[in-house]
Amino acid sequence: MPPEPELGNSFGAMLIGTFIGIALYGAVVHQAYRYFRVYHDDQILIKALVLVVLALETFHIVACCHLSYHYLVANWGVPIHLINTTWSLNSLLACSGLIVFITQSFFARRVYILAPRFRILLGATFLLLVLELGFLTAASAETIIQGSFVGFKKLTWLVAAGCGIALVADGILTTLLVIILRKRRTGFERMDTVVHLLVLYTINTGMLTGIVDAMIFTFSILFTSNLIYAAFGIVCTKLYAISLLAALNERKSLTLRAMYNINEDWVDIPITPRPYGAPNMSRSSYTSTAFSAPLTQLTPRERRYRVSTRSLPAPKKPEPVQHALRRAYWDTGDIDVQAL
Repeated sequence: MPPEPELGNSFGAMLIGTFIGIALYGAVVHQAYRYFRVYHDDQILIKALVLVVLALETFHIVACCHLSYHYLVANWGVPIHLINTTWSLNSLLACSGLIVFITQSFFARRVYILAPRFRILLGATFLLLVLELGFLTAASAETIIQGSFVGFKKLTWLVAAGCGIALVADGILTTLLVIILRKRRTGFERMDTVVHLLVLYTINTGMLTGIVDAMIFTFSILFTSNLIYAAFGIVCTKLYAISLLAALNERKSLTLRAMYNINEDWVDIPITPRPYGAPNMSRSSYTSTAFSAPLTQLTPRERRYRVSTRSLPAPKKPEPVQHALRRAYWDTGDIDVQAL
């Protein structure tokens, strides 16, 4: 009979990983709930993406809980059952690979939308993601074929290859996003604050998942006789799902922050005499009311007056930076004037 695996660094590690995974699964559910509550008008494809990720994460954590119960409770003291695999263990790797593939494909699509010129590099990255899914699916199939931990020890290189490829793809996407966002800086401190937040978030999430992927890669090569790498895999799967849902949920807060910064930059601007149809008030009143206050606080006549000034000639003296920013956003139509 094959030797019984040591519980401390095998199923004990899986149990600790399951505990951490349950806590992170709570964060996944919270992010999904927040998404459907705030972004109920999103595209159907995005909603379907969130539902698929939530369903996969639910199946993943259920399999982790069943695995821990099966080996540490139901079959405690039965050595033969501690050696053989079960359905929950057999399906973990394939489920993890699919979650990583979906989340990273979403970020690859975001990079393509922001900078289509990187399509060749993104195509290579997508190929890496397909290989990552293939290696982890093959590893999952091998656990079914082998039927025991003894035979799978020689095949942990499949897990190492899949996680190593995921690490490379993660690094490429993070680097591209940071480069693209840094090139989107406007030169205005208030607007660049939002860009800096996006860069910081991208680096932190990419670094976190990259570190965990590196741990899986290292332990699956150096320590093939235990399941510590599988415990890290449970945590890493949840981190990928959280990064996806957080990226979807951050859109409104960043938009509001950008709008707030733009409104703060709207200060008095010299104007020509009031056009026909403008409300009867002094020049200073026009300046302070029609340009400093948001549109929602103006009367319909004042609102028409603000919009009508878009056709006025530029002032002769050098225009302050914040005024140029305001006109740039108006003229390009990047921000709805009625929303300001």
